[in-house]
Amino acid sequence: MRRRFFTGCADLAILSGFTRPQNHGCRNPLDGDGAFVRLYTFARSTHEAQTRFMDYLTEHQYKVLELTEVAPNGSNKPWPMDDMFIMEEDIVKARQNGSVVLGWFMGYANT
Repeated sequence: MRRRFFTGCADLAILSGFTRPQNHGCRNPLDGDGAFVRLYTFARSTHEAQTRFMDYLTEHQYKVLELTEVAPNGSNKPWPMDDMFIMEEDIVKARQNGSVVLGWFMGYANT
């Protein structure tokens, strides 16, 4: 089975020690209670993509509140809002080695 481009959404807790993600989609520190981010990877199945997303987030010490909408992306292009932050090199690297690409981080406050 060939690998397809998958996307997913993660809801993350911003705890003390939460550091600014090192990606094009988050240029400033995040404030608030949580953050929402889209993730991308090449995988053979939804389960494999979900596992890669969780492994990546855990490895980078993010507290995942929820991982949702893991499904094939339908194209090899990122979501339109992420298009400003994800470079072509990021997609090429993900295709070559199965790495996870982070999209735009959006912080939020619980009110």
